[in-house]
Amino acid sequence: MVKITIEKDNEVTVKQGDLSGGFILTDIGTGFDTSIHLTGILKAGCLPRVLATFVFKTLGEQYEDALDKVAALIQAEEYLEEMTREFMLDNKDQVLSKLDDLIEGM
Repeated sequence: MVKITIEKDNEVTVKQGDLSGGFILTDIGTGFDTSIHLTGILKAGCLPRVLATFVFKTLGEQYEDALDKVAALIQAEEYLEEMTREFMLDNKDQVLSKLDDLIEGM
């Protein structure tokens, strides 16, 4: 079990569950300093959907206009594709080795 305490404007909220995930952003003028946390355990394979739901709900709370929300979701999808592509290129030897192992095991 994970238990978190959130304090905002002198109001305290306590939540608990199997996993806690979130981020804190601080505007530093030229961008944002980002602190991200993920604590707890979920069943294997659940995390991608949980994170996608988190992004969807977070954007839904930030954008009242439906078209603005759709635009933000598309932008988030583009960022994720870019980060995935960069990760694959930066780790191509390891990715290719794992693919070779999978093919040999067929």
